Amino acid sequence: MFKQFLALTVALGTLFGCAGNGSNLGQSPGSGGNPSSETRGYVGTQQPGDVWSWTLGASNFSGTNETLGYIYSGSVQQLQSGFAALTIDSTNDPDVAPGSRAYAVEIPGTCLLVRPAGEERLLPIIGTGLGSNPTAETLTMNWITVPREGFDVLGDDAFGVAEFTRTEAGYDLEIEFGRIGYESGPLEIGSGGQLVEQDGRFLVLDEGQPDVVFGLQRSGVFMADFGPNAGGIIGMQVPSSPLSWSDVASVDYIGMLVRSNRSQLVQCGPGSSPGVLRGYGLFTEGAIESGVPDDFDPGVELRLGTNIANGLYTVNLRSLEEGAPDEQLFLIAGEVDGKRVMFGFGGNVDDGTYNLLLVEKGN
Repeated sequence: MFKQFLALTVALGTLFGCAGNGSNLGQSPGSGGNPSSETRGYVGTQQPGDVWSWTLGASNFSGTNETLGYIYSGSVQQLQSGFAALTIDSTNDPDVAPGSRAYAVEIPGTCLLVRPAGEERLLPIIGTGLGSNPTAETLTMNWITVPREGFDVLGDDAFGVAEFTRTEAGYDLEIEFGRIGYESGPLEIGSGGQLVEQDGRFLVLDEGQPDVVFGLQRSGVFMADFGPNAGGIIGMQVPSSPLSWSDVASVDYIGMLVRSNRSQLVQCGPGSSPGVLRGYGLFTEGAIESGVPDDFDPGVELRLGTNIANGLYTVNLRSLEEGAPDEQLFLIAGEVDGKRVMFGFGGNVDDGTYNLLLVEKGN
């Protein structure tokens, strides 16, 4: 499990290290909403282990699924909801027609989340900005799992804390982890590993382990892809000062809920009382463009369960649909480039697992 964990952790974590002026695709950090003429490059991952590269500018984009050899290019339009619409003008993918739309959330130069076009492949692409590496000698990261095919809800690692220590070749890694059903107490100790930098990316140095592409960028977020059907992890740096749940629940977010091999665009913000987040799905084109939820969706509420560590929480997720049971969600939160970012993982034996990926909505 650790080998798989390491690869995906770096790939996904780097992607979510994003949190700049960020939900505004086509803007650069600190631009105050003005479109950037500069292009930004990303490396990303998508289940079941596809590696992606992306280039985005103020009005155009290009993307390549390096694993399958598919290329995409087209135009970018910023929507009122905070999402960006990526309209595909040209592609060699036989399952995606020109004129199809993908949707994205970007913290420019730091991270990129994309819900792809095409009805059969709606698992998100998580990307991290290509750029300088972190400068600190040690980095402590909270992380959650992006589950592999056949994930054991009761037996596989769900969340944890990872410590990266700089070496001449890259980083040494040590981990602690917990599983679904965790209530309190110390986390379990995991295996160690080595990350070696190569051509601006990192590889897992482990005999018999195939090369795993991942990123670890100055933003303090990381991601890793363990390979086809093997899952991965995403994470972000532990906040430099205590981050309370009430602070986390005080801002608006947009992002994606990933469940049952599909990704749903979502938004959430402060609820009717302090410390409560109210969330909704955006199911129709009109809701995605405007950010106004569809009338038929009652939404959910997220309330703090336990403070496991700084920036790492258990959260009770309650559907506002009558009779729906509460669910336990493991959630990590932090601030990157001035914006809040949250990644969540939850699930149960009956319904399977899900991920929640959220970035603070731009102005």
